[in-house]
Amino acid sequence: INVTVDSSYFFGGPVSGAGVTVNVWQVADYDYWSNKRVLRSGQTDEAGLFTAEFSGSETGKYIVEAVVANGSSYTVASSAAIELFPAAHQISVQRGSYLQQPNTPFTVRATLLDLTGAPAANRPVEFVFYRYSRSSHRYSLEAERLSVQSDSRGVASLTLSLPEADWYRVLARSADPAGRVVSGERWFLVWSRSWQGYLAQDESLRISPDRDSYLPGDTATFIIESEYSGPALLTLERGAVYDVLPVALTAPITFVELPIQAHYAPNVHATIQHWDPLDNELTQRTYRSVPDLMLRVATTEVTVPATDRLLNVEIIQDRESYKPGETANVTLRVTNWQGVPVSAEIELAVVDEAIFALAADNVTPLYDAFYFNRPDQVRTLDNMRPQRSLWIPYGGGMGGGGGDYFDGPRREFRDTAAYFPALRTDANGEVQVAIPLPDNLTTWRLTARAVTGDTQIGTMQEQLLVTQDLLLQPLLPAQLVEGDTIQLSALLHNRTGTALTLAATLALADETALALHGSAVQEVVLPAGGQQLIGWPIEALTASEALVTITMTNAEGQIVDQVELPLPVVRRAVHSVTSEAGQLGTELATTVTIPDSELREAYVAVTLNRTIASSLLDGLEDLTGYPYGCVEQTMSRALPNAVVSRALTQLNVVDPVRFASLTPYIEASVQRLYGFQHGDGGWGWWFSDPTHDYQTAWVVFGLAQTAESGYPVNETVLANGSDWLARHLTEMDERTRAFALYAMALTGRYELNETRILAAAPDRLDSFSVAALALTLHEAGYAAEAQQLIDYLLASRPAGQSYWSGDIEDGYYTRKTMASDVRNTAMVLTALARIRPAAPQIDEIADWLMGQRQAFGWGTTNETSFAIIALTD
Repeated sequence: INVTVDSSYFFGGPVSGAGVTVNVWQVADYDYWSNKRVLRSGQTDEAGLFTAEFSGSETGKYIVEAVVANGSSYTVASSAAIELFPAAHQISVQRGSYLQQPNTPFTVRATLLDLTGAPAANRPVEFVFYRYSRSSHRYSLEAERLSVQSDSRGVASLTLSLPEADWYRVLARSADPAGRVVSGERWFLVWSRSWQGYLAQDESLRISPDRDSYLPGDTATFIIESEYSGPALLTLERGAVYDVLPVALTAPITFVELPIQAHYAPNVHATIQHWDPLDNELTQRTYRSVPDLMLRVATTEVTVPATDRLLNVEIIQDRESYKPGETANVTLRVTNWQGVPVSAEIELAVVDEAIFALAADNVTPLYDAFYFNRPDQVRTLDNMRPQRSLWIPYGGGMGGGGGDYFDGPRREFRDTAAYFPALRTDANGEVQVAIPLPDNLTTWRLTARAVTGDTQIGTMQEQLLVTQDLLLQPLLPAQLVEGDTIQLSALLHNRTGTALTLAATLALADETALALHGSAVQEVVLPAGGQQLIGWPIEALTASEALVTITMTNAEGQIVDQVELPLPVVRRAVHSVTSEAGQLGTELATTVTIPDSELREAYVAVTLNRTIASSLLDGLEDLTGYPYGCVEQTMSRALPNAVVSRALTQLNVVDPVRFASLTPYIEASVQRLYGFQHGDGGWGWWFSDPTHDYQTAWVVFGLAQTAESGYPVNETVLANGSDWLARHLTEMDERTRAFALYAMALTGRYELNETRILAAAPDRLDSFSVAALALTLHEAGYAAEAQQLIDYLLASRPAGQSYWSGDIEDGYYTRKTMASDVRNTAMVLTALARIRPAAPQIDEIADWLMGQRQAFGWGTTNETSFAIIALTD
C-alpha cells in the first residue's frame, strides 16, 4: 500500500524540506495503540511530497498518520483510514419488496462498486435462487440460476418469476479481475393464499412498504400481515393525520396501494389499526377488568426524499488568485433541482480555512436541518381498555343463593392481612395462630420461614382463599375533581349454580359532595356463573372525603353483599401563595382578595420580623434545603449561609442551634465545588461540561466571600479559578467580564486597565455590571471612580422607581447569567451599602427588594443569593 504525504501552506505553495514521520496501526477491538509502528521518517521533497509503503497482513481498517514539522515551532499531523477488503469489488443486492407473488415478474438487482465507490462495469454476476427445505431446514433447494453483466452504473439487473410459493434466498456472486469472489444475499417470500407455510410474524399485525423510498407521484404498495380479517383504518401521518383510508383486511396478507403525495416529504408514517374482538369471559384467574375490545396498531416509516427542495448553488470567481487588499468579484448562482434559476436569499461567510483544519465545521447542513426524517407525533389511543383491579378469587364457593351469611358491609381492605414476626413452636414442633382476615375477597399467600439456633432454615407457601357465592366489585376511581361527571361502576357476580335476580343500590353518605343523576337501584338477572357490569351517573360537587356504599340484594330483599369505600373529591385548584412584605410603623393596611368559592378554606398568615436580618433566616432555609446540586445551586447554597452567619455574629444575634447547622452545609458545599472544578481551573454547570465564564466568575466570587466570612477555602483552588478568568477576559461578553473582574478583585487580583476601559462606557453595560465595576474600583482603592459609577447608577434609574430593570439584557445573556430585576437591584444595593452607605436611597431599595420576596426565596437560587448578600450588607 503506497502512502503519499502532500504538505502545503494555506497561503499556497509546498512545504519542502520538512521533517516527516509516518506511523501506521491496525484498528482492532482491543489494544488500539499497541501495534502502532513507524513506517518511515525523512524530509519532504521540493514539491512538499513524501512517500512510504506498507503491507496489510489481514483485512480490516488501518490508520496512517503523518506528522510534519517545518523546522519552526509548528508541528502538524494528519491521518487517513485505509480499509483492506477481501476483493477489489463490493456487491449489494436489492430485491424490492420482500413479498412477491407466484408467476408474477419481479426484479432483482446487484450493484458492483470498486473500493473507491466507482461502478464496476461489464462484470459477470451470477444469481442463484434457493428455496427453503423443510426437511433440512436450510435454503438448499436450487430454484433458478442465471447470469447477467453489470452495466455502466455497475448494476446487474434480472427480471424473473417463480412459480412456487415459499421462502427464498437469492445469492449474487461476482469476481474481481484477480478472481476474488464477492457475494451478497437477500431473503424474500413468494406468497399466495393457498400457501400453507409459516409467515414468521412476531406480532399479530404488521405493515411494511414494498420499497425503501418513493418519489411524489409514485404508487406505494403496503403489505399488511394480520391474523384478523375485517375492517381496519390506514392513516398517513407525521405531525398530523394527512390521509385516511378504510381498509378491508383479509388474513394473513392484504395489499394496499396508495399514491405518494408531495406533502409526505421528507417522510411519512403509515399506521394500520383495527379492533380485535376478545373473549370477554371472566375466569377464576382474571385479576383485571377484561377489555371490551383490543385496538391493534402497527406502523412503518416511508421515506419521500424532498429532492424538489434542494437548490444548486454555484460560486464563480473572476480570477484564480488575488493579492492582499484587492477586491474579489464573486458570482453566486442558484438554480432549482431542475436547473431553473430561482430567486433566493443567501448567507455568505468568508472564514479562514485553517480554522477547519483544527476542527470540522459543526453546523448542520441546512437541507438536513429542514428535511430530516421526522418522528411520528401522532399518538393512537383508545378508551376500551380501562385498567381496573378485579380481585376475582380463585375457585371454591360457599354454596346456596345467599343472604344468610351477611354480617355488615365490607369496608376493611388491606394488602397485608396479618404479620407475626416471632411465633415459636412447642416441644411437638407446633404453634397455633389465629389470623383475623380483612374484608378482601381474594386468595392470600401464606409464607412460613423457619430457622433454628444452629441456622437450619425451611420455607413453605400455601394459599388461603377468601370468597363468597354472590359478590360485587366496586370499580371506583382513586379520586374525583370538583365538576367531574363519571359513570360509577360495579361488577356483579353470581357464582352459584342457578340464575338469580339481583338488585344493586348506590348510597352516598354526603350528598353535598356527590350527586347521583338517576335511579339508585339497578336490577339485573344473572345466569349461573355469570357477571354483569352496571353503573350510576354521578357528579362531584364539592371537595370532601365522600363515602360510597353499594349494596347487593336478592329477590327476597336480603342483603347478599355490601361494600363501603371512600371516594375523595379534591378541589379544582392550583396551589398558589401570594406574599407581601414591607415596613410596619404603627399600622399597615393591605388588601387580600379571596375568591368567594375559597372562603371556607383560605387563610392569611402574617409574619413580623423586628429587623431585616431576622427575616433573612427564612431565606436561608429556602437555600439550605434546596434539593438540586449543580455548580450554581451548590454555590448559591454555600455563599449566603456564610455571609449571613458572619453578619448575624457581628449583630450579636444568638442562635447556636442554627449556626451549628449552617457550618456543615457550607463546608460540604465548598468541598463539592472543589470536585466540580475542571482541569483548566474553571467551572461549568456540571463537572463534565465545558467551562463557562459566568459560572467560573460566580464560584470565584462566592468562594472569595466565603473565605472573607471566616470559613476555610483552598487558596490554590481559588487562584486557579482566578487565573482562568484572567486568561479568558477578552473572550467574554462585556457584562460577564465586569462581574469576572469583581470576582478576581475579591481574591486580590486587579486588572485595572480592563476595569477602567469598561467603566469608561457604562451605557454599554447593564446595571448589574456597572455595580460590579464600582465595587471592583472600590476594592482597588479608587474611591472617586467608584463614586462616579454610583452617580451613574442613581441617575439611570427612572424617576419614582426603586429598582433597576434588565436594561440591555439579551436572551442568551439572561439565560446563562440568570439576569433579572432582583439580581440587578441586589448588586446595586450591595454597591451602595459598601461605597456610599449614607445614601438616602438605600432604605427604599431595601424595601423594594424585601417586597419581591416570594413564598420560597426570591425566585431562582441565584436571585435569592444576591438578595441575601445585599440585604445583609
